[in-house]
Amino acid sequence: MDSKKTIIFIFSIIAIVVVLALISNNNNSKDVWHNYDGSDIICRVYGCGKRPVYPNWDDRFCIEHLDRSANHSSEHDSSVERKKYNTKKALTKEEAEQLRGTGYHGTRPYSAAENAELRAAMRTCPNCGMYADRGENNLCFACDYNKEHGLD
Repeated sequence: MDSKKTIIFIFSIIAIVVVLALISNNNNSKDVWHNYDGSDIICRVYGCGKRPVYPNWDDRFCIEHLDRSANHSSEHDSSVERKKYNTKKALTKEEAEQLRGTGYHGTRPYSAAENAELRAAMRTCPNCGMYADRGENNLCFACDYNKEHGLD
């Protein structure tokens, strides 16, 4: 009887070791460069959209924003900072009138949603006069970046 218990005990330990090895193998094989939905991870700076240098959350910044990183701010290369330019033009009043009633951005024609979308597309940056993607009276991403890095 003791030999049967010993064999069962040994097989139980082997089974536990195999299960633990499989679990740890699955955790190690997770792709850290993608989110759970399969999309690529991006820089933590709102609107940047570039691939980060490091995948962990504290250091998930692209090379331009690495100075904000918790552990790698000393690796920031200031020569990477270059002046950015906004090249997206805002809609003019005439262009917006031509688009009215067409269901702009998938909205119902002649609806309040269409009017809101057209007003948003006509917003301009107070600094450069190009399309302002951050709301009324706010700088566009390019002007905000330039101001933040002293590149005005």
